[in-house]
Amino acid sequence: MNRDPFRESRRLDSDALRRRRRALVRRAGRIRAGADADPGDPHLHTGEDDRTHAEEYDVPLTSSRGATELSDPVAVTGVQFRRTSPDYFIDWHTAPRRQFVITLAGESEVEIGDGTTIRLHPGHILLAEDTTGQGHISRAVGDEDRISIFLPLAEE
Repeated sequence: MNRDPFRESRRLDSDALRRRRRALVRRAGRIRAGADADPGDPHLHTGEDDRTHAEEYDVPLTSSRGATELSDPVAVTGVQFRRTSPDYFIDWHTAPRRQFVITLAGESEVEIGDGTTIRLHPGHILLAEDTTGQGHISRAVGDEDRISIFLPLAEE
């Protein structure tokens, strides 16, 4: 009998959950400076040439109380949870709407028209705004399911 990776429940023991949370906090809290820094989070957008382009951005945070930093509120229209299998592949397509895509577990990558590939690891926040034009390719990386959250942005 074939197992269905989308229906199979996966439980992590409490130690694994703590390790994953610590890794996400370390990733989210890194200061991006100097040659050894992690790249900023990817932003996909359609250029004047009608092709998808990628640039790095950092979510701007401001100090509020002591050890806490917050961004300004961002208006979203909902939240969508997604699990994709290691077989995940979507050929050229545009984003269905302006949205944040946050990878929680697993990995994937997007490829844009100039051949650039952008690897999305846990903790990456992709801002997808390439809603017109050529779009991008999306594919799974590795042999684990990817868990992500989609946050559609409210119209400006």
